[in-house]
Amino acid sequence: MTNPSSTATTQTQVAGTSADEALKSIDKILSESTEAKFNSATSESTTEVSNSWTPRETMIMSGAALGYSLIVLIVATVIAKGLKTPEQAIRLFTVVLIINSAVFFIVAGYSSQQIAPAFGLLGTMAGYVLGKSQDNNRNQDPQDKQS
Repeated sequence: MTNPSSTATTQTQVAGTSADEALKSIDKILSESTEAKFNSATSESTTEVSNSWTPRETMIMSGAALGYSLIVLIVATVIAKGLKTPEQAIRLFTVVLIINSAVFFIVAGYSSQQIAPAFGLLGTMAGYVLGKSQDNNRNQDPQDKQS
C-alpha cells in the first residue's frame, strides 16, 4: 500500500503544478482575448465595410466608374474646344476630374477615414481653381466698363 503522507505530498505537488499551469493558461487566455478585442476594435474603426460586394464585383464597378469617367472626359474635351479661354477649359476639366475621382473612391470601397484626406485635397483644388477664375472675372468687369 501507499503511504498516506507521501500521497498527500504528491497531490500537493500536482495541485501546485496544476495551479501554476492553470494561472499561466488563464493569463495567456486573457492576454489573447485582450489582443483580439483590441485588434477587432482597431480594425472596425479603420476599415468600414461600405458595401457587401465581392472583390470581383468591386473591380467591375470600379472599372465601370473609370469607363464612365473616360467618357465624360471625352465629352469635356469636345466641349472644351468651343470655350473662349484656356481658364474655362482648365476649370471644366478640374471639376470633371474631382467629381469622377470622388465617385471612384466611393465605388472602390475605401473607408471614410481613407477618403477624408483625398476629399480634402480635391476640395482644395476645386476651391483654388473656381476661386481663382472668379477673381479674374471680377477684375475684368471694371476694365470692360471703362472701355
